[in-house]
Amino acid sequence: MLNPEGYADLIKRALPNYVEVKGFSFVGGAREPQRGLHYEDMPIFQEIKDFANRLAKLTGYIVTAEHEESRVVLLCRDEDSKKNRIIDFDKL
Repeated sequence: MLNPEGYADLIKRALPNYVEVKGFSFVGGAREPQRGLHYEDMPIFQEIKDFANRLAKLTGYIVTAEHEESRVVLLCRDEDSKKNRIIDFDKL
């Protein structure tokens, strides 16, 4: 997981209410040999969490939810976004 500062700059420019931090999954087109991806290239959940926490520190966003099986962490811009979110990993 590279360049958190660059991603943080993009987030600060766009100011989305939500950011889903996730890695790729080795399914579908990702498995095509010409893509050059391998199963071992998939980030583990802890790497995704660490990256999301770094983005939160750099942007002031709030780590709101995570779903380990999907390897995703949800960041919210502020408490209003957190309160009004539709994405609820607990319902999955």
